[in-house]
Amino acid sequence: MILRLVVLAVTLALAYGAAGLMERRRPRSVQGFRQGITLVTSPGCALCPAIRTVLRDVSVREVDVSSVVGVRSVPTVIVVDADGEVILRRSGRSAITDAPAIIEAAALV
Repeated sequence: MILRLVVLAVTLALAYGAAGLMERRRPRSVQGFRQGITLVTSPGCALCPAIRTVLRDVSVREVDVSSVVGVRSVPTVIVVDADGEVILRRSGRSAITDAPAIIEAAALV
């Protein structure tokens, strides 16, 4: 019985993790951003200094979350291509852990 509970818990954890990973990878539509990298922040953002450090070598435009429609968590990094399409969007801790992907996407724009 304990083994069944462990297998069930592991299966649910894997399914939840895979769903979360897929959700993080899918760019969401956000209107009004210019080409390049935009960092959405707010006063008192605990993770913002870390993402600023990670992205210190690339050109980043920084805006306050109160001026952005469609963003609810900070930090949020949005990469927009020349056609105005969002090609990458990461929020929260995933913005920091996925910094190499952000920098790679920034090189394409």
